[in-house]
Amino acid sequence: MQKEKRKNIRLFLVIVIFLVSLILSGCTTVPEGKISLTVDSVEKRNYNDNGQAASSGNIFLYVFFTMKNEAEEELSTSSIFFKLWTPNGTYSSEWIFGSGGSEVDSISEGASASFYVAFEISEDLEVSTEWKLKYDAWVAEKSANLANIKTGFHDVYLATLIIDNYSYSNIGDYYWQTPDEGNTFIYVNITLANSADNDDSISTNPYNFELYTSEEVYNYKGDEDGKPDEITPGNQASWYIYFEIPEDAILDKLVYDTYGVVPAEAYFSE
Repeated sequence: MQKEKRKNIRLFLVIVIFLVSLILSGCTTVPEGKISLTVDSVEKRNYNDNGQAASSGNIFLYVFFTMKNEAEEELSTSSIFFKLWTPNGTYSSEWIFGSGGSEVDSISEGASASFYVAFEISEDLEVSTEWKLKYDAWVAEKSANLANIKTGFHDVYLATLIIDNYSYSNIGDYYWQTPDEGNTFIYVNITLANSADNDDSISTNPYNFELYTSEEVYNYKGDEDGKPDEITPGNQASWYIYFEIPEDAILDKLVYDTYGVVPAEAYFSE
């Protein structure tokens, strides 16, 4: 019985070794020097591209880099191949984007492209140029020390929304415009500030605003003419936006939200 068991174990090991050898035999190794990896800059952020905050006690470390592929084959740029090495451990990234914010899967032969990856790390760690960005795929390995580590936080978009005041009306912006029976217009005077620590402006598109009541969520009905199309960093703008809601609606909050923006909320006070 024991002999048969040992025989089965040996057979299993032989099969595993054969399969591993078969897989490796189908992989080519990219010669040294055919891939270059250069870290362009490093930023600390409280939020990721989807406006999600890091876990308590953590931050996001964004690494912007350039990769050049001089190999005679296309190379995968899946996020699983990019790691952040630190003396305290190695971190993985869940996603990778091209410089334009689009998802990327590979880099073609002879191409050079810019990418960025993000890692969630402890906020207590002191980021150093000794840290490394590592590309570790089946066919090649490459690493580059972090460089141009920016101070402070560089959240892409960081907005602050304030409700200055609000009022009800049965007249819209146009004299023929009236709410449906049982409804009313609510005019909300708001101030939207752009407190991002970078060069990115935020849009004032009314489609970015939603009014929450205890029952429903409402999109805008109209807004004030003459407001700016965007707000540059360090500046703010005030105007009104109005919605059509039921007369007995219980107001909750106004939310400013769009792609890549950390959502800003302002609550109504009765």
